[in-house]
Amino acid sequence: MSKFKRMNKLFAVLLVFTFVAGLLATAMPQAAYAAEDEVKVDVKKLVSDIEDKDAKEAVLRLAAFNIINGKQDGKYHPDDMVTREEFAKILVTSLKMDTAVKAGLGFTNFKDVEATRWSAGYIGIAAGQGLIKGYPDGTFKPANQVSYAEAITMLVRALGYKDEFLSGQWPANYLAKAGEKEITKKVKFGDAY
Repeated sequence: MSKFKRMNKLFAVLLVFTFVAGLLATAMPQAAYAAEDEVKVDVKKLVSDIEDKDAKEAVLRLAAFNIINGKQDGKYHPDDMVTREEFAKILVTSLKMDTAVKAGLGFTNFKDVEATRWSAGYIGIAAGQGLIKGYPDGTFKPANQVSYAEAITMLVRALGYKDEFLSGQWPANYLAKAGEKEITKKVKFGDAY
């Protein structure tokens, strides 16, 4: 995989980690108590394909919060790109809204997200909460790579900001707010693109 895809995957995880660490810092002790329907994660296997120490630590923390659990083989796959649907799942799970996902199954806001698609509930919840938007043609493009601007926008919206609260044009308005709120404080922008 290209350096761009590796950095995009790492970038997305670090952004989510920063977001989750800020919002859920006091919830860490509760993470030890797993619900019955939560996936049991083999953490050794999950991080077995990650070489970067910081990325490994971020992934382990996200796994502790039951936000990520790896791909079908149980590994993280740092060389894979993060898709829009994967980022929607990570965001919804980070905000503890994933219990409503089952209720969102069978319904879709976007013409290219089948109601039976694995991510339909996550996308529906995120769209319903105003965290994500589709494209003007009514599509969501769930399998497309999430861009830096899209990821930042979703994170800023998760903090409660809406388009009408921010002056300027997208994505500059969301990038500026992310900088102001220090969401991007430790992000190396040369690595993000």
